[in-house]
Amino acid sequence: MKELWVKTDHLDDWTKRKKLVTTALESGANAVLVRDEDIEKGRTLGKILIVSNNSDADVIMVDSIDKIKKKSGKKVAFYKEIRSKDDEREIASAGKIADFVIVNALDWKIIPLENLIAELKGKTKIIVEVKDAKEAKVALETLEIGSDGVL
Repeated sequence: MKELWVKTDHLDDWTKRKKLVTTALESGANAVLVRDEDIEKGRTLGKILIVSNNSDADVIMVDSIDKIKKKSGKKVAFYKEIRSKDDEREIASAGKIADFVIVNALDWKIIPLENLIAELKGKTKIIVEVKDAKEAKVALETLEIGSDGVL
């Protein structure tokens, strides 16, 4: 089963973020990526996985391998933009200890995603940040098995 995560933290106005969280809930999304101040607000809207860099979230998002800790009993998502082969290697390393890796390929390339899928499938869930339906289709179908979901 593929996952749909919805990013809301980029919007400035809470009213717009609230509408996006509500739409995510109504659409059957698995998770929402929210600002720290929206964690409790998001929970009041409905039952959905809350992702944030705050330890109060259901899934704690980190941007450094050193920050990946599972002592709290919470799931951890490692977020990284792929800009180089070194970034790809860092994501692969993080994927061996994090519950999720969220990959953002600014200069969309299929090869890094293929490499990550080949190395991490079954070890972590790979969520790919996409801009549109075309990118989502590529992410979900790469190497025929695709990523585990899209953001």
